[in-house]
Amino acid sequence: MADLLDAGPIEKLLSHHFKNIELLKQALTHASTLNEPRKIRKRGNDLLATVSDAVLNLAVAAILYGNSGPVGPFLTSAKGDLTIERSKFVNDRKLAEFFEKTGLQQYLRVAFEAKEEKMPISILAQSYEAIVGAIFLDSDYDTASGFVRRSLPPNFPEKITLNHGV
Repeated sequence: MADLLDAGPIEKLLSHHFKNIELLKQALTHASTLNEPRKIRKRGNDLLATVSDAVLNLAVAAILYGNSGPVGPFLTSAKGDLTIERSKFVNDRKLAEFFEKTGLQQYLRVAFEAKEEKMPISILAQSYEAIVGAIFLDSDYDTASGFVRRSLPPNFPEKITLNHGV
C-alpha cells in the first residue's frame, strides 16, 4: 500500500466512508513497517487497536446481552458470566477470523518478511481492532459497533451455555 491510497474498494468492504482517510491508512499499517521507536510511533495501527479495546468489549457485551432476550441467560446469570462469554469472542483467534472475513488482508501494510509467510494471528487481530478504532474515531460508537456486528458470524451468538460450576 503506497501513500496514495485508493480508499474506495476498502470503504466498500467496510461499508463505511472515511471522512479522515489518514485513520484508514493508519489502521492498515502495522508497526513492523515503521522505523520509529515505539515511544514516538505515530503512524502504526497499535494506538488505534488500543482505542478499539473498549469499543469492541462494549459492542460484543451489548450484542450478547441484547440477544439474551427478556428471560435470557444473562438476566439470571452469575456475576462474571457475561465477561466470560464475551472473552470467547474478543480474543486474538476470533478477532483474526473477523479480520479475514473483511477481505482487507491484501491492503494490510506489514514488513516484507511477514508477507512471505502466513500472517500471524496477532497481526490480523490487531489490524481488526485498529479498523474498529479507526471507524469509531472517524464517526461514532454506533457506526463502529455496527461494523463489529457485521463482522460476527451470522449465527452469533452461538448457543450460550453458562456453567455455574454445578
